[in-house]
Amino acid sequence: MLAVFLGLAASLSWGVHDFIARFASRGFGFMNTVFGVAVAGFVLVTVALLAIEGTIIVTTAALWLTVVTGAGYALATLCIFAALTYGRIALVSPIVGSYPATALAIGVALGKMPSMEQWIIFAAITAGVIIVAASCRGEPQDDAASEGAIVVPNASTAIAYALGSNLCFAISISAGQEAATIVGDLTATWYARCFGLATIAALFLIRAKRPSVPINWLPAVIVVAALDSLALLTILAAGNTDNALAATTISSTFGVVTIILAAIFLRERMSLVQWLGVVMIFAGVARLISLG
Repeated sequence: MLAVFLGLAASLSWGVHDFIARFASRGFGFMNTVFGVAVAGFVLVTVALLAIEGTIIVTTAALWLTVVTGAGYALATLCIFAALTYGRIALVSPIVGSYPATALAIGVALGKMPSMEQWIIFAAITAGVIIVAASCRGEPQDDAASEGAIVVPNASTAIAYALGSNLCFAISISAGQEAATIVGDLTATWYARCFGLATIAALFLIRAKRPSVPINWLPAVIVVAALDSLALLTILAAGNTDNALAATTISSTFGVVTIILAAIFLRERMSLVQWLGVVMIFAGVARLISLG
């Protein structure tokens, strides 16, 4: 039961996060947005850790796992924005949103075998995510264009980035949940934030380009960072439950949350097929809750 609610919390947080972040990324560039969120997220998690634990204990326990979590999470975020720069959301979202299937394969390889009914439920939820995303009619904003770049749409490039995001999300979450069982979920989240920020900073150094976050966008960046940190914390905390795979699967519905918000606030229409996908997702989540 706890894993289900942790997955729901992650899904809602990421869904609202993406809804707000898409305006920020169009306002001053996706690379700058990710950097701002990484910095603000690190500060917020540090404050939370000091407030709750009273200190930050530097340890090498699960170090490589947190390195993988932070770096993988940062790269997954960058890849999904890059994928949407080169391809339509209908092409990108189903690939990225099916990362629980990749995480499930990783979990099975690590000996975490779900029951047959859970397999069916996981498949139904993932199918619902794909149905909703693949039914999107709108075209994504060309984020790169806001940075003055000229980008030619390229389906194969978009697919490559989307697959990279899928793999990075799956690896990051799997490693982070394992790390949480060793050092605790909040500490694992703090380390992930450290290494995620280091990864983004290294990319800017490689590009020899200075990050820039306009002051008028700071409130939005802070809100996005808080939501992102909450989502990361809850999905890693699921590693300490007996059904982390359920939380991971449910968390993948964040794209549906974003689409529903767009329908409510931006008047973006949802088709009957999309609503069918939403019903499949909620039915799967309800069944997982009933299973405890």
